[in-house]
Amino acid sequence: MNTMQSDVTYVTDPEPDITIYCDGLCEPNPRGLACWGWVALNRDGEPLAQQYGVTGQGDGMTNNTAEYAAVLQALGWAYKAGYRTPLIKTDSQLVVNQIGGAWGCGDTLAPLLTRVRSAQRVMAIRVEWVKREQNARADALSRRAYFERTGQQPPVRPPKRRTA
Repeated sequence: MNTMQSDVTYVTDPEPDITIYCDGLCEPNPRGLACWGWVALNRDGEPLAQQYGVTGQGDGMTNNTAEYAAVLQALGWAYKAGYRTPLIKTDSQLVVNQIGGAWGCGDTLAPLLTRVRSAQRVMAIRVEWVKREQNARADALSRRAYFERTGQQPPVRPPKRRTA
């Protein structure tokens, strides 16, 4: 009887090598100025990088397109910086559930989800939902992008009430 032991370890859910908080806003929503921001933290929770910007204005722009823009910008940076197992944290339930496959995706957002799927071919991406309060740094960056473009602060929206 052969009792060889295997030294092979199969990793099905690799530990994230970076955590990135992402947020987007569109004011007014829809068809407003769509802005995004993200902040990347190392495994010790220390900031590594951050970016913010404007993805577009007018037709086709929504809070959801801005949220996807934040994720896509963050993934692009992470890949170029050599990270392959990012953990994306966002307060967008729609983005989390569409990327996770729990929710369907309409025609408007389908091209953005397709871009995330392309990134998933070369990266082990995990996505988690966080409360708005836990996403304050990324939120501040998307608001900064809005302010720099318009000279005005975007309105503060009250937190959505979760229903059971």
